[in-house]
Amino acid sequence: MDWQTEMCVVAALGACSNTGYSVLIGAITVVGDRMTVLAHEIRPGPNCFALSAITYPFHAVATPAHAGPAEWVKRVAYEDCEAGSST
Repeated sequence: MDWQTEMCVVAALGACSNTGYSVLIGAITVVGDRMTVLAHEIRPGPNCFALSAITYPFHAVATPAHAGPAEWVKRVAYEDCEAGSST
C-alpha cells in the first residue's frame, strides 16, 4: 500500500457473542468531494448453526486517498442457512 496515494477503509462490527457474523465493504463511490462507503453486515439467520465464541468481524480495503467528507451506509442482511440444504 502506498500511503502517499492510497488509504485504508475498514468496516468492523466489534465483539459479536457467537459465530456467523461477517461484514463486507460492498462499494466505495466518490461524487464531487464526498465519499460514500457501502457496508453490508451479515448476521446468522434463525436456522443457522452458530458456536458460542466471541468474534471480531472486519473487512479492510485499499482505495485511492480522499481528503473530503465520508459517509457510511450500512445494510443489514440475515444469512439463509437453509438455502443450500439438500434435505
